[in-house]
Amino acid sequence: MDREHLEKSARAGDAESQYQLAQLLETSGAVASPGERWDDWCRKAAEQGHLGAMFALGTSLLDGDGVEADVDEALRWLSRASDEGDEHAAFSLALLYLFGDRVPEDGEKGRTYALLAAERGLPKAQVMLAADKLDGGDPAEVDDAKAWLSKAMESHPESGPETGLWISTLERLRSALEDQKKDTAEVDGWIEHLQTSEPHDHEPHDHGVEPFVRALVEHETVYFLEDPEGARATGTAEEQGHELILAWSNEAGARAMLEAAGEALEGYAVEGEELYEFLGATLPELSEEGLRVVLDCQPDMSGIDVDPDALRKRLFAVMSDEQVAKFDALAAESGADE
Repeated sequence: MDREHLEKSARAGDAESQYQLAQLLETSGAVASPGERWDDWCRKAAEQGHLGAMFALGTSLLDGDGVEADVDEALRWLSRASDEGDEHAAFSLALLYLFGDRVPEDGEKGRTYALLAAERGLPKAQVMLAADKLDGGDPAEVDDAKAWLSKAMESHPESGPETGLWISTLERLRSALEDQKKDTAEVDGWIEHLQTSEPHDHEPHDHGVEPFVRALVEHETVYFLEDPEGARATGTAEEQGHELILAWSNEAGARAMLEAAGEALEGYAVEGEELYEFLGATLPELSEEGLRVVLDCQPDMSGIDVDPDALRKRLFAVMSDEQVAKFDALAAESGADE
């Protein structure tokens, strides 16, 4: 989209266009019109629930990067982004609280945010959790540390310094395993792999809140796994103690999970539901039942879980005027039928 169309779309209220315009203005140093800065557009997108904008605004306010520093407001935006599923915001908060950086040190809160980021698939958070478990010196935590490092090794460090951190954490794990007379061959292989590989540029996952929302609004269908009685596949986030329901923005993702689950989901089938029913019935029901929604859950069980009310709000923010009008008409028709 060229600058003219991008600005037009941003002025019409499209959050993604506002965010892209903010990025363009920040990198170019230009202004959209007199008195309008990149952070004005970023804030507009953030206020509509755009995760990237919330994270960008939060980190800029935290560091005073292009805006006047405001730690309290930065924390509000980062917390909101984390609450709505952003793993990078959760990791930033983890660092702030664990190290007492511009906030009072709070190890418990920092570990909670680190766990959120790790569960959402952020490798550096997984390494951080593993290192923290090894720091504790509890032999019972060694296997958990290895499990988190195993997940991290499915990805790659983003830089040379990060590679060094991964290797040092793995070496500590190897030492802990040796103390317990356990096999270290797998860990040795991970260390060798990192020592002989070049750092990879970070490639963000193609799953998350924003990709899910965009795909759902575009195709107007959400997918679930259902058993023969129509019950949908669910799970439990043991660390947080809340129930989850699995949902996909594309049929292929749901089928990949079904195949990976094998006998565990024997008899289940992929079923689609229209966007409007999802908004009007399913999400309100999930909210009432206290279930969160796991978006585009991967075969390795990684995925972002979000509050159904927050997801519903974000969908409405992205939908076109025509889609909102169609939803309103269907809701009115349903109310008349009752």
